[in-house]
Amino acid sequence: DESCALLDVWAGAGDRAIAVGAGCVLTYDGSSWTDAGSPMTNIAFAVHGFPGGGAVIVGDGGSVLIHETF
Repeated sequence: DESCALLDVWAGAGDRAIAVGAGCVLTYDGSSWTDAGSPMTNIAFAVHGFPGGGAVIVGDGGSVLIHETF
């Protein structure tokens, strides 16, 4: 059983959301959550998505991840 302590969620349209936490990035497509995989090994504290797609995730130690396929 894998779990992730979620720390932030950004929701765009009713069928799009992204959540981040301790070593995880989850995406929502309107019906289910999926582990998007994350190369970030630090804790992700915040996420912000953009209307045209993509999201920026920031985490511990000044790490920044751009999630272009969201």
